[in-house]
Amino acid sequence: MAHPSVRLWSVSATGVLILAGGVLSLAGCSAEAQPVASNAPKYRPVDAAPADSGSADTAVASELARLNTDLRSGGLDGSASANAGSPTPIAGNVSPRTGSANANSATAPAVGKAPTGELKQVLDQIDKLARQSQAPPGTTQQEQIQNFLKIQQQRLLACEKALTLKPDAKTKSVIYQAMYEIHRIFARVGIPDAKANLVAFAKTIAADPDPEVARFGRYALFDTRVSDIMNHPLNEGKPILDEIKTLIDGEQGKITADTLELARQATGHLLENNLLDDAAKALEMLAAAATGSADPKVAETAAQLKDSAKLVRADLGQLLQNILTEQPDAEKKMLETIKSVLAEVRPSLEVFANLEKIAQVMEVTGHAETAKAGFELIEAAYKDVSDPQVANAVTASLGGARKRLSLLGQPFAVEGVTLDGKPFDWSAYQGKVVLVDFWATWCTPCLRELPNIRSNYDLFHSKGFEVVGVNLDTDAKDVKEFFALQGEFPWQTVTSQFVLEGKAVPDADGRPYSFSKLPMPEKCGVDAIPFLVLVGKDGKVDSLHVHGSKLKARLTALLGAPPTTEIPADPTAPAPPAAPAAAKPPAKKTGSVQPRRLLSPVGLLVAQALLAADPPPAAVPAAEDTSINPYKAKPNLTTAQLVDYIQRMLDKPKSIQSRDGFGEAVVDACDRVLKADPAAKEPEQLVAIESKLGVLHREACSGKDAFDKQLVEFVGQLKDDARPRVAREVAFFNLERKAIDGANVPLDQLPALLKELQEYLAKEKLTGKHLRLASTTVALVNRLEKLDEREKHFVSFGGTFAKSSDKELARYGKKLAKKPAGQESDLVGKPLELTGTTAKDQAFAWEAYRGKVVLVDFWATWCGPCRREMPNVKAFFEKNKDRGFEVVGVSLDQDLEALAQYIDENQLPWETLAGDGTQPLAEKYGVRAIPTMMLVDKTGKIVGVAHNLGTLAPLAEKLLAGEAIAAPAK
Repeated sequence: MAHPSVRLWSVSATGVLILAGGVLSLAGCSAEAQPVASNAPKYRPVDAAPADSGSADTAVASELARLNTDLRSGGLDGSASANAGSPTPIAGNVSPRTGSANANSATAPAVGKAPTGELKQVLDQIDKLARQSQAPPGTTQQEQIQNFLKIQQQRLLACEKALTLKPDAKTKSVIYQAMYEIHRIFARVGIPDAKANLVAFAKTIAADPDPEVARFGRYALFDTRVSDIMNHPLNEGKPILDEIKTLIDGEQGKITADTLELARQATGHLLENNLLDDAAKALEMLAAAATGSADPKVAETAAQLKDSAKLVRADLGQLLQNILTEQPDAEKKMLETIKSVLAEVRPSLEVFANLEKIAQVMEVTGHAETAKAGFELIEAAYKDVSDPQVANAVTASLGGARKRLSLLGQPFAVEGVTLDGKPFDWSAYQGKVVLVDFWATWCTPCLRELPNIRSNYDLFHSKGFEVVGVNLDTDAKDVKEFFALQGEFPWQTVTSQFVLEGKAVPDADGRPYSFSKLPMPEKCGVDAIPFLVLVGKDGKVDSLHVHGSKLKARLTALLGAPPTTEIPADPTAPAPPAAPAAAKPPAKKTGSVQPRRLLSPVGLLVAQALLAADPPPAAVPAAEDTSINPYKAKPNLTTAQLVDYIQRMLDKPKSIQSRDGFGEAVVDACDRVLKADPAAKEPEQLVAIESKLGVLHREACSGKDAFDKQLVEFVGQLKDDARPRVAREVAFFNLERKAIDGANVPLDQLPALLKELQEYLAKEKLTGKHLRLASTTVALVNRLEKLDEREKHFVSFGGTFAKSSDKELARYGKKLAKKPAGQESDLVGKPLELTGTTAKDQAFAWEAYRGKVVLVDFWATWCGPCRREMPNVKAFFEKNKDRGFEVVGVSLDQDLEALAQYIDENQLPWETLAGDGTQPLAEKYGVRAIPTMMLVDKTGKIVGVAHNLGTLAPLAEKLLAGEAIAAPAK
C-alpha cells in the first residue's frame, strides 16, 4: 500500500543534508522560491505554538487557519490528513460518512458499503462539526477561537461514540486519523494534559489488531516522543537513536519506505546539534534495515541512506568554516574532500545539492576560484549521469554558475525597457562606476539591502557612482504598485518587454514563471537574488556579490573616499574631515534566544558564513529618513489609499511589525489621515485614531520611551473627543497611565486607586492589550504593607484576569488567584534549585553559580514593572560583576520571539531561563506577581525575596563584603 509522504521535519526527502531552501535562500531568494517562499521548518513540536505566534490565541488562530486549509483540500472532514506534520495517513483519504475516496488521494483504496443506522448519524455529525470548524461562530477572534476549540472537543466525543458502534476497518482507520489530529491540535495550543492524552491515544492505536492502524500508532508515538526530545537540549544522540531503533524493530523485518522517511527526518535534530557521528550512525542503521528489501523503493532508499551517511562523515560544514576563517590549506582540503566524496557515492540529486551549496557559498563569500574548481569537479562527476531529473538540475545549475563567474573582468551591459516601456540606454553610463542590482518586490533580502545601496548612492553619486535596478517581478503591476506606495528610487529601474506584455505567466501545471528565464538573469546566470554586479569605469565587471559593507569598500577603492557633506561655519576655514564610519554593532552577549531551525551543520555554517561575509553596513541612515524606510507610505497618497495602507500594514506578521521603522511608518500614515485637507471621513478618522493608539501602545509596551511619550500626548489631544469608540479608548489609556503613575502616590491613596482599577477591569472584556495594565496593577498591590490586604487583592484581580480571552493574561490571573502554600518569607534560608533550558536553547547549569551571590529575577517582557526595574538590575550587575555577583533571569514569557527581541535589543549580559520549564519553577517557589526577585548566597540558599532591586541591594552588598546575614525572626 502506498502512503503520501511523511512530513514531520524540515529535512528534504532527498537527503538529510539538503539545506532548507538552498544556500542562497538563507541570504536571498531563489528562482524556485518565487514569488514568496518561507524557509521556516515545516515541522514544529506537537506541544509548541507556531514559531511566529505572538500568543496562545495566535497559536489557536494558526491551527484554525491550517484546519481550514485541510478542509478545503478534502482532509479532516473525518478523512485522513497528511498535512501539518501529521504521521502518514492510514489507508489513503477516505470519508467515514460516505466511504468515498478523497479526490486528492491517488491511491485511496476501495471501501465496502456505506455505513447505515446510528453509525451513519454519528458520522454525519462528525462531518457537520468539521464543516463548522471552517468558520466557527463569534464576532471577535477570541470568540471564534473559543468556539473552534469547543467544536474540536465535540468532534472528539463524536469520534469516540462512532468507535463504539463497530465501524468497519476502513472507517475506523480514518476516525482514528481525525482523532489523532484533534489531539495534536489540543497539544499545540496548550490544553492541560493534552500531551499526555496524545501519548495515551497513540499507544491505543499502536495496539490495534489492524496492522496498518498499528503502524500509524507507532508513527504517532515516534512523532510525539521525538517532539518531546526536541523540546529539550540534546547533548547526545542516544535518545533519538533509541527511538529510531524502536521504530525499526516494530516493523519486524518488513520495513516500509514511509518508516524509513519518518526515521530519517529525525536525524535532522542530530545534525542541528552537531552530533554528526550519531547522525551518521542513525543513517547507517536505517540503511542496514532496508538493504536487501524486495521493494524497489525501499532498496533505493537504502542506497540513498548510505550516501547520506558518507556525506555526514565528510563534515563539509567544518571544511567550509575553515575556508571562511582562512585556515591554512583550507581551500585545497575542501577540493580534495569534494573529489573524494564524488568518488565514493553515486551521482545523485542529494549529493549534487549539497556540493552545489558548498560551491555557491564559496562563490558568494569571495572564493571564486575555489568555487569554480568545485563546480568543475561536480560537472566532471555528473557528465554521464542517466537520470534526466539529475542531469537537468546539474545542467541548469552549473550552467548558471559558469555564466556568473565568467562575468568577472568582462564588458557588461544592461538590456531591457523601463517601466513605462521605453528602451533602456546603457550607453549613458559609460565612464561611470555602476552597481547593477537584480531584485524583486517580493524578495525580503533584496529590500533589506536597499537602504545600504541608497546610503552608498548618496555618498558616492557626486563622484560618479550610479545604480541600475533590474527588477525581476514577473508581473509588472506588482512593481508599479510597490513604487506607488513606497516612492520611486533615485535611479533607473529596468524590466523586460516580455514582462510588460504579460507573457511571464504560470505554466499549464500552475507553476509560476521563473525569473531566471527572463532575458537579463538568463544571460547572467542569476538564479538567486539579490544579485549585485559592480561595473567599473571601463565598462567591465569589477566584482560580484558586493553586499553590505563590501559595497562601500569597493567604491572607496574605485572612486576614493566619499566627500564630506559638512559645510564649515567659517567659509574661509577648511572643511572638517569626514566623520569616521560608525563602529560595528557590539557582539551579542549571552542570553539571546536562538531560532530553532532544523538545518544541517552545513546549513548553519552557511547562515553564519553569509552573516560574517556580509555584515550590516557600517553606517545606515536612521529609519526615520523617509527615503530609506521601506515601510513608509509614499507622500502623495490619497486619504483612502492611506487607510488601505494602514490596514494592510497591520495585517503583516508580527515579525515584520516589530522591525525598526515599521511603527514610525504606520504612525506617520495615521497622522496624515488625521491632518488631511479636506478632512477625512469619520470611518477613516476612526481607523487612523485606533490604529495609531494601538501601534503607539504596542511599541510603548515593548519599552520604547519615545512611543510612550507620543501615546501620552496623543491621548491628551483626544480628551474632548465625544465619539464613543474614541472615548472608550481614551478612558482605558488614562486609567493605565494613572496606574503607572500610582507607583509614586502615597500609600493611603492606593486603596482608592485599586478599587477604581478593579471596578473598571471587572466590566471590561480583557485581551492582550490589558497585560501592561494588569502587571502594573499587581505592582501597586505589592506596595501594600499588610499581607492580608495584598492577598485579598491578588485573589480579586487574579479572578478577573483569569477570565481574559488572552491566554498569557488568563494564566497570570490564575497564578495570582491561587493562594500559595506559604509566604515569601518562608523561602528565606532554604536552598534554591534552578533547572531548565536557557534562552540560547542550552541546558542550564545551576551548580556553576555556587560560590557566587546571585539575584534570580522572575519576569516577563509584557510586564511593565519588570521592564522598568531591568535597568536597575543591569546597572547593579555591571557595578558588582567583578566582585562575584551574578544574575539569572527566569522568563515567564510564552512569546519567545518577543523575549529574543528584548534580550538582543537590551543586551542582557546574563543567562535567562525560558520555555515551558519556567512556569513549574514559578509555581515551585510560589511566584505569583512579577517581578519577583530572590537573592541567593554563595551556598545556594535564599536570603531575601522582594519585588524590586532596591530592597535586596543592601543585602547583596553585605554578602559581597563577606558579612553574615542574620536569619529572619520567626
